[in-house]
Amino acid sequence: MEGFKKIIVFKREPETKLTDWEIDFSEETSKCSKEFEAEQMDSEDKLFVLYTSGTTGKPKGIIHTVAGYNLYTHVTMEYSFDLKDNDTFWCTADTGWIIMQQV
Repeated sequence: MEGFKKIIVFKREPETKLTDWEIDFSEETSKCSKEFEAEQMDSEDKLFVLYTSGTTGKPKGIIHTVAGYNLYTHVTMEYSFDLKDNDTFWCTADTGWIIMQQV
């Protein structure tokens, strides 16, 4: 696997054997603390970079900022979907798409 050192795998079948470069998602997350403090961020801090090939076929990184993305998803979920605190929302897509989530 050129370029990757490790990958995280969600084992659907408990008997699945992982290679030396695979990490079991459930095992790894069981080590994590359930409590943490939120990090203070500036509205223009980078949240994530989404790479797209666009129409040229060459990858381009699009930087999404903390306030821009989080505000957009919050407003969209509130006004377009009218979600309430006890509602459940599910959206799935392949990894090339941004999936909306309530923040």
